[in-house]
Amino acid sequence: EANLAELHRATAEINAALLRWLDAGGGRPFFAFLNYFDAHDTYLPQPPFDTAFAEPAYPPLAKPAHPGGHKDATPRSQRKYDQAIAYLDHEIGRLLRGLDERGALDNTLVIVTSDHGEEFGEHGMYGHGHTLYLPGLAVPLIMALPGRLPAGLRVGGFVSLRDLPATVMDLT
Repeated sequence: EANLAELHRATAEINAALLRWLDAGGGRPFFAFLNYFDAHDTYLPQPPFDTAFAEPAYPPLAKPAHPGGHKDATPRSQRKYDQAIAYLDHEIGRLLRGLDERGALDNTLVIVTSDHGEEFGEHGMYGHGHTLYLPGLAVPLIMALPGRLPAGLRVGGFVSLRDLPATVMDLT
């Protein structure tokens, strides 16, 4: 079985590949799905973010509420996850600047979301995919399309990612 670190392509590499592909495409319409793994266990923050944040700033790890055989009841630190999120934020900003420099940002629907959240002991569990608590279910959904979506609009309540394909089709 392959190790995630061996298969991992950093977000900066993925973004650079997309921008090279766009440069070779001659300005044609495109659809791109970028799947980043930097904030997926085993979190792999890149320099200089791999030294960000102080370990003592985080609360002590809770004991598992569901002990006895579940691998994700093992306490772990949130520091590397936060470092990976900071790295992703930085790299998404760089990607948006790259799209803007190419004149593509003004007519491109950009969506940032995730397939799951993470638990860091909120209910004595760690990781994802094993409970129905909000830290594992609630994910960001950020959308931007100049001229079609109002900047700064916040929608209260929950939405479902299953509605995303229809929303994309409606907007495009």
